[in-house]
Amino acid sequence: MSQSDFGTINPTTKSGTALATDLMGWRDAVHSGNKGPTAPSYVTAGLRWVDDTLDPIWLYKFYDGTNWITVFAIDTTTNQTWAVNSGEKMSFLLAGGAANALTLTLAVAMTAYVDLDVVTFEAASNNTAAATLNISSIGAKAIRKMVGGADVALAAGDILDGGRYILNYDTAANSAAGAWILVNPSFLVLKQATTATPTGEGQVEWDTDDNVLAIGDGAGTQLFVPIPASTAAGDTEYFTAAKAKARLAKGTAGQKYQMNAGATAPEWADGIAGGTNIATTSGTAIDVTSIPTNAKKITINFSGVSTNGTSLVIVQLGDSGGIETSGYGGCTSGITNAVITNAHSTGFIVHTNNSAAATIHGSIELTREDLATNTWAASITTGLSDAAYVSVGGGSKALSAPLDRVRITTVAGTNTFDAGSLNVTYEV
Repeated sequence: MSQSDFGTINPTTKSGTALATDLMGWRDAVHSGNKGPTAPSYVTAGLRWVDDTLDPIWLYKFYDGTNWITVFAIDTTTNQTWAVNSGEKMSFLLAGGAANALTLTLAVAMTAYVDLDVVTFEAASNNTAAATLNISSIGAKAIRKMVGGADVALAAGDILDGGRYILNYDTAANSAAGAWILVNPSFLVLKQATTATPTGEGQVEWDTDDNVLAIGDGAGTQLFVPIPASTAAGDTEYFTAAKAKARLAKGTAGQKYQMNAGATAPEWADGIAGGTNIATTSGTAIDVTSIPTNAKKITINFSGVSTNGTSLVIVQLGDSGGIETSGYGGCTSGITNAVITNAHSTGFIVHTNNSAAATIHGSIELTREDLATNTWAASITTGLSDAAYVSVGGGSKALSAPLDRVRITTVAGTNTFDAGSLNVTYEV
């Protein structure tokens, strides 16, 4: 970098040595054209600057008092130079000529096409086939585009009326005849087929039968399926059939992702469902139905539940055939000043205290243990609020079909509930 400005020289303070250093730095800056990757800070109208930001391409610039004007470019590798007129080449001049034989007339005429030269233009019509460009009457050169790493002729519609385009001259293009490479064609028209099977690497076709994009990977064909309409952030996409994609809208907070009952599509489900409070103030039995048959865990919560008799409160399981009243294994043990154990038989025993005043709190957790046999395991933890009395237990029960209901009743089935409430929650 050779840029220098010694500012205002004060002869009463500047030594000869310092002045010599300043003058030599200034001399280097003058001799090098203030060369450097950034503009000189000591700008003034008429200052010249060799911008080497793009080294080995140097740009010779002139400061007009407001802006730096690029005058020409120098390639220090090939020792080539070419005129740069950003006021015309880069201002999207309206193209003349015909739709497929375009012309550009610059106020400062070009004298030759130079490799890597860049021009812009605004189209006055749509091209209908391969096209050419003739600038400053130098001669028509083909306009080409890059496809798969090779330059090819334009197709109809690559240039559209009113569109703005950028061209880069390439002396090696068009079989070394030289051509203008269209950097930004308007659109790409894909090859179409009812059964598209491109295999060449990078080959692209549109499958009109299934409306999918088929791209060759060098060995086979990869398919890219369009996104379903109305897809939004958080949605899930899945296949409903071969090459057919569907959309599952995003769920709500706390929901979980699962397969539907028919195992045909995903769906959202509440993590824990149910939970409606049920008063236990009347009746001899409380049935909770419509539990999903794919539930994996069921929890029955008791709050101050009581009956008017001495028959133990139990939980029974059921399926589409009804409530099952036998085959319950395990036991529940009550712990007070002694341990009292009752075996399960007609249902899972909630608490071992059979007093009519017993007020039960706690829960029974049912977990599906074996899908094939519809076997459920029970874990019981309850306590009383009217006495220092805790019951814990466990058991299991195999149903004849998938569970879809539970019943809370008593062993005798005749005592009436007279206080409290419960709820039943489930997870699938």
